[in-house]
Amino acid sequence: MDIKMNKIKKIAISLIVVAMTIIGLSEATTSAANSLTTSVTMNEDFAFGGTSYIHTSDDSYNVYATFEAAYMCEVYVKFELQRYTNGSWSTISTKKGGIATNSHDYKKNANVTFENISNSYGASTRVKVTLYADSGYTDSMQTANSKTWTR
Repeated sequence: MDIKMNKIKKIAISLIVVAMTIIGLSEATTSAANSLTTSVTMNEDFAFGGTSYIHTSDDSYNVYATFEAAYMCEVYVKFELQRYTNGSWSTISTKKGGIATNSHDYKKNANVTFENISNSYGASTRVKVTLYADSGYTDSMQTANSKTWTR
C-alpha cells in the first residue's frame, strides 16, 4: 500500500511541476519585452535647459512612449514610431501626445500607445519625438530619438 501511495505522490508532484512550468513560460511571453529610458539634453531654445526623458516599452501587441519634460519646460509632443529597414528609418505610425510640462508645482508627462504593432519583423525600432512650442504643432523646437530595440 505504501508503494502505491509513493507512486501516486510522485506522479502528482510531477504533474504540478509540469503545470507550473507551462504557466511560467506562458507568462514570460506576454510580459514587456523592452523598457528603455533615453536622456535628452534640451537645446538653446529652452531658457532653463535641463534634461528631459523619453521612456519606451512594448508588449506583444503595443508600443508605449512617454515624454517627461525637463524642469521649467512646457512643450507639445509628437511621437513617431519608426523601423529601420532597407538602410533608413521609416515612420510606421504618428501620434500627437499633447502637452508635457514640469514646474515647481505641476508636472504632466505626454503619453501615447501605438496599438497593434507587429513584433515579427525583427527590425530595429525607435520612437522619434518632436517638441513644439504651440498646440498647433507648427513651431518645432527640437527633435530627439529614443534608444533602439529589436521588435
